[in-house]
Amino acid sequence: MPEHPESGLTGDPAVDALITLAAQAAQLPAGEHRERYAQVLEGLERELDADPAAAMLGPGQGTVPTPGHTPGTVPGQIPGPHA
Repeated sequence: MPEHPESGLTGDPAVDALITLAAQAAQLPAGEHRERYAQVLEGLERELDADPAAAMLGPGQGTVPTPGHTPGTVPGQIPGPHA
């Protein structure tokens, strides 16, 4: 639960930013609302599909394995000899 429910914020910075983005539609011409709401919907879908455990750890701090990824390697990088 958010600490300040009257603020309308969720406590999730990414979702809160999307809520703010949606609220800004009120200042846009009506013809731009569809594009803005499409951006917000895309962002919300991305957040809903995200791994919540990795998000709580922050960028680059995740220890949750990705399927097909060997820990300690960079995805897409071909392993080679280490110097």
